[in-house]
Amino acid sequence: MAERADLQSARRSHSGRGRFALILALLVVPGGVGLATCARAEGPLEFGAALGSSWYDHRALVAADYSLRTFRPYLRYGGPLAGWEVDAGAQTRFEFYSGDADSVVGSGRHTNDRFRAAAVRRWSEHDDLAFEAGYLRTHDVLDDDLSAIVADGKLVRLNGGVETHAGMFEGMAHVRSTDYERPGLSDGLSLGGTARLFPLRQAVHSAYVGFDATQLDVAHRTALASKAATLGYRRAVDPLLTAEVEAGGVEHHFDDGGRERKFLFGLGLERDPRRVGALAASLHARFEGDSLASVAALARYALASGRAWLSATSTADAEGGLFRSATRTQRIALGVEDTLARANVLGVETSYARGRPFRGEGASTSVLRASAWALRRVQPWLNARIAASYLREPFGTSGSPVLRRIRLEAELIVLSGGFAG
Repeated sequence: MAERADLQSARRSHSGRGRFALILALLVVPGGVGLATCARAEGPLEFGAALGSSWYDHRALVAADYSLRTFRPYLRYGGPLAGWEVDAGAQTRFEFYSGDADSVVGSGRHTNDRFRAAAVRRWSEHDDLAFEAGYLRTHDVLDDDLSAIVADGKLVRLNGGVETHAGMFEGMAHVRSTDYERPGLSDGLSLGGTARLFPLRQAVHSAYVGFDATQLDVAHRTALASKAATLGYRRAVDPLLTAEVEAGGVEHHFDDGGRERKFLFGLGLERDPRRVGALAASLHARFEGDSLASVAALARYALASGRAWLSATSTADAEGGLFRSATRTQRIALGVEDTLARANVLGVETSYARGRPFRGEGASTSVLRASAWALRRVQPWLNARIAASYLREPFGTSGSPVLRRIRLEAELIVLSGGFAG
């Protein structure tokens, strides 16, 4: 998770402190980033290295074609650790550019650092505690995990969350900060949390009292602060499907001094496939007054030897970048990955995102991203990977795009697990 205290000072030292944290992660928390390039090892611990080459076609105010050579050591751990189920990892990608790269990335040498960790501990079916954290330092818009609206890749992103279910209490909190290195772009910080107390909790029927709080900071100012109080009812429709309804009130405070109070009404559906079935799905929608305030939908389907996923969200956010206040951000993403003939992994993912000011009029932007990859197990200790990525911002407008980038890449990955036995 990102730290809220003394955030401005922490941002100035991201480069040095972030690299130190990554080295500690490599030494202390075994893992990897869960990329398509990393096949699972025979045991919970995997480490390795990859050599790669990429070609870029960049079109914006400055047009450039350039190439890239990479060396990427990584580490991954997935398994039990002191009573926790842990999935964690880290990598550093050393990048050496040639061609017209200086006009786009600023210099011929860079590093791309990533760290991701998730841990869950369960005491019973209804009592658990989960943590997640992530760190990304990059300069390439194609490396930002299909998430950022403003297509400027020179950024540092920190995110984290915690969630717990304990008896009559449920709670969660999340934080995400995005720090752009380019002058003139606004940093963004999103904080939020939910707490629910269940005076009635049964196998089929549950009732709760809830409290939500959200804070969105842009350019080191609080652009939007919201608080909501709700009463809710949850029902287990069947062993896999749960429905929820809630009602209450919400109050918003804006950076211009404005304030809004509205009636709140929410609906939720969740399908849990842990017992039987291959489909996991959730849908949550919240109405404020007479308008739809937020919606989040997610579906995952387990294939015979792969997976498919679909997600859609519309919510208030702190994108920062070209925006100077809170945004209304809408995203939809679709992907599929499958294994063919046991040794070949094929995948594709595409997403579309649109951002506009949360309140009032102003400029909006949109981003289309797409990526495809193929991974082949050449030897038990060696994988080969090829991939293609595409980005355009804005999408669906006449004339030349503000930015369009294509990347073609190839990589050889050495796996530690393949040497066992």
